Amino acid sequence: MNKFQKYKEKRMAQAPEFWEGYQGRFEAFKLGVLLRQVRHYGIRLLLNNPKHWQ
Repeated sequence: MNKFQKYKEKRMAQAPEFWEGYQGRFEAFKLGVLLRQVRHYGIRLLLNNPKHWQ
């Protein structure tokens, strides 16, 4: 288990209301990062080079 997972479990026990909707917020964050990459690199580069998706 990595450090973040340990921290997350500890915080979930302390403040569960903070983690409500966490997965949805995280997905929105990842989508924002992907859109920023598309604007920066261009859609063709992203589609042809999956290493930029990470």
